Amino acid sequence: IDLAMKLHYLKGLYFFPNNKTNNNDNNSLISIGELKKSMFEWLVSYFMTCGRICLSSDPRARPLIKLNDAGVRIIEARSGKTVHEWFAMEGFPSLQDQLVYAHTLGPELGFSP
Repeated sequence: IDLAMKLHYLKGLYFFPNNKTNNNDNNSLISIGELKKSMFEWLVSYFMTCGRICLSSDPRARPLIKLNDAGVRIIEARSGKTVHEWFAMEGFPSLQDQLVYAHTLGPELGFSP
């Protein structure tokens, strides 16, 4: 199944309300640095879930996990709208596809997640 789904991505779009203009402010809900640090620790601990199962060119060899070192893309943005205003926007479901980063990860498309 892993090889059949190799060009499909798990896309996520998350909204975090934060009224602070400076994410390093001690009163802010969460900083982008804290979010990245926790994700980094998870990706290091469970690196095998971030790779692709692939077959070797040697037909006698066992399948292996190809790690493409692509990681996770995080894009931080600010908006004058509240989360509730975003959800209430007409056409919001179709807008979500435009907000999610859709560039293919990794140099080898055959191993790209």
